[in-house]
Amino acid sequence: NDRIALENVTLQSGSSDISGKLTLKGLRRAITTGRGVYDLDAKITSEHIDVNEILRAVAYMKTYDGDSSDEALNETASDEQFQASIDAAELPDSTGSTLIVLPANVNAKVSLEAGSIKYDSLHITWAASDIAMKQRCLQITNTVAESNMGDIYFEGFYSSKTKDDLKAGFDLNMVDITAEKVITLMPKVDTILPMLKSFSGMLDCELAATTRLDGNMNLILPSIDGVMKIYGSDLTLENSQEFAKIAKYLLFRNRKKAVIDRMSVEGIIRENVLEVFPFVLEVDRYTLAASGVQNFNDKFRYHISVINSPLLVKFGINVHGNDFDHIKFGLGRALYRNTKVPVFTQELNSMQVNLVSSIHNIFDLGVDKAIAENRAINAVEEKKTAEGYS
Repeated sequence: NDRIALENVTLQSGSSDISGKLTLKGLRRAITTGRGVYDLDAKITSEHIDVNEILRAVAYMKTYDGDSSDEALNETASDEQFQASIDAAELPDSTGSTLIVLPANVNAKVSLEAGSIKYDSLHITWAASDIAMKQRCLQITNTVAESNMGDIYFEGFYSSKTKDDLKAGFDLNMVDITAEKVITLMPKVDTILPMLKSFSGMLDCELAATTRLDGNMNLILPSIDGVMKIYGSDLTLENSQEFAKIAKYLLFRNRKKAVIDRMSVEGIIRENVLEVFPFVLEVDRYTLAASGVQNFNDKFRYHISVINSPLLVKFGINVHGNDFDHIKFGLGRALYRNTKVPVFTQELNSMQVNLVSSIHNIFDLGVDKAIAENRAINAVEEKKTAEGYS
């Protein structure tokens, strides 16, 4: 009378299905005293999950008030009639994000494997993940997904102590993905790095951060602390107002687009600002080094040093403004004289490793300790001092 074990349970709803083997323990104390904790252990598999269909159906049923003139929706309708009516109905296009508060009396360990998942324009052809829940904190580890938007690797946690105290941390790695699809998956990244939408080609993107969430599960931008990395090769920069103006200043041969053989951009996010550390680009007939800061309120300030060019002189271009529709340029001295620019890769890697370790040990460390460790950026500041970097 303390345990339920299901050797096999299968559920099919619409075009989605899940099958699982699960054990639920702790029933006796939970039922008799109301203060017990349920322990759930489950292994779940699925051939296909259509998240779009599920969310739209849930949204439709939320709007259904039970008073319908459709005979197929009355109490005497068969399942087939009801399903046919729902299929023919005009379902809402969007459900919006709703607050998720995790139960305090459930500890869970779940392994998940799915052959196909459809969510928005993301089509996953295979995915696997380990999920654990304890103390109103959800831990997601060892997540791997193959999709139409590239390969995705994910580790993360979500904590909901109260509805006003929502926190999350994650390490997201997307391999061989276009800039357009990065923005589709993570709409907020367009705010963090506006020029990303002007790149064509395949990118590897990494974002590791902790953040607070609002009641609609949106990231609270000023609370984000983390590391951003973008790598790419054989890229094209085009359809960009910013590029067009720089190309005009530098007399590029092709002022409509630029081909970039290799790009490696790294930065740190904190206090509502993305700081992009120095990186080197070879564009057209030029070798450039650039760095800068991007505020999340669209205010920005970047510097581009022209290291090698047909002009045979080194000079700098300072780019700044309050938004990317009103860009101001100024010429000055080159802050970087060669391609040996200050590099913070080791320090950023250390921060990323610390965060991933905190995610894997979230139940032992606690959420606050994990977030505090992620904010330990002393190594970056020490490197700046040693390099004389400002």
